[in-house]
Amino acid sequence: MYKFFVQQLVDKFQHSLVGYELLMRRRDGDQWVLPVDFATIPVEDVVNALLEASELLKGKVPIIALNLNRDQLLNIDLLNAIVDCKDKIVPLKLVIEITEEESSQKIDDELILDRVKFFWNNDIQIALDDVSNGENHFDGIVNLIPFASEIKFALQNDHLDFSAPEVQRLISNWQDIANQHHIRFVLEGIETSTDDVTADRLGIAYRQGYYYGKPYLVDS
Repeated sequence: MYKFFVQQLVDKFQHSLVGYELLMRRRDGDQWVLPVDFATIPVEDVVNALLEASELLKGKVPIIALNLNRDQLLNIDLLNAIVDCKDKIVPLKLVIEITEEESSQKIDDELILDRVKFFWNNDIQIALDDVSNGENHFDGIVNLIPFASEIKFALQNDHLDFSAPEVQRLISNWQDIANQHHIRFVLEGIETSTDDVTADRLGIAYRQGYYYGKPYLVDS
């Protein structure tokens, strides 16, 4: 059995809940665990979990975000099924987060761009997740940025020290890229009040992290 846990995305400066990121988990006995290989999850299970979560979230937030890695982007049946869900989850707006997870095979950049355009043409937003890591280094996503609505940077990757000037410069560089393209910049991994104050100082509005709320199971 698969279900989505959710973690909130907040706009700190507007004191508002912007949306939820959907985090897939698999039932293993009496525990919910991280799937070993997201690309092997049956399309039907992804769709059912998405529709179930969306019914419970309607009226609470404007957007929900679904993670897909590059291997999943190769599955055109999955992509078509997600597009078919778009109208069923209204008034929620769907965002696809392209994750940094390393691919199991060599995938041509143009193919990934085609998949991103497929969502774009179907009025589904794209977020580039955990930039500077894995597949989502700058050279790997530079051709995707014009089609993105959001760039996300994760402090938890590599256990980055948010107080370090070089880390703040790296974050500010990505924030500048987002600003240049007039898209959202999201900082993930905010865990303490010190992190929160530092993000205030850097002028970062959109945030995720344990400081604002841990992932939890969407349930009636």
